[in-house]
Amino acid sequence: MAPDTRTAEIKRLEDSIESAKREANSKYDQLVNLMKDQGQKWDHTTNNHEAQIGGIKDLLHGLTQQLESVMQRVPFPSGESSQSKDKHAAYQNESAFRPSYSTEGRPSAYKVHRPKHHFPVFEGEDVHKWLYKCN
Repeated sequence: MAPDTRTAEIKRLEDSIESAKREANSKYDQLVNLMKDQGQKWDHTTNNHEAQIGGIKDLLHGLTQQLESVMQRVPFPSGESSQSKDKHAAYQNESAFRPSYSTEGRPSAYKVHRPKHHFPVFEGEDVHKWLYKCN
């Protein structure tokens, strides 16, 4: 092989390596820019969420104060201690979150059938006679 062809081949390889380096640097720059943009978006989202959480905390604080003022105005029957008032308030708060299983106003899902035969009731006398009737 002539020295000219080797030099040309080396030159071609160096050019392709240089081209690959430029492409890698370009992709690296794009990745850095993308990460900066994502970081800015993340910071904006974080700040937004922190502001919303602060608003919710303020709202809960206001609701707690309103609840306390209402509870102070609620009259309790005389003779109740403060401890029983606290239990009464806790029970009312708890029952507000329980679902109601009342069947009022809607038809029953199950029908109760009466037995076809009369079953004798044990009246406390003569067990053997009662068992005979049962059989």
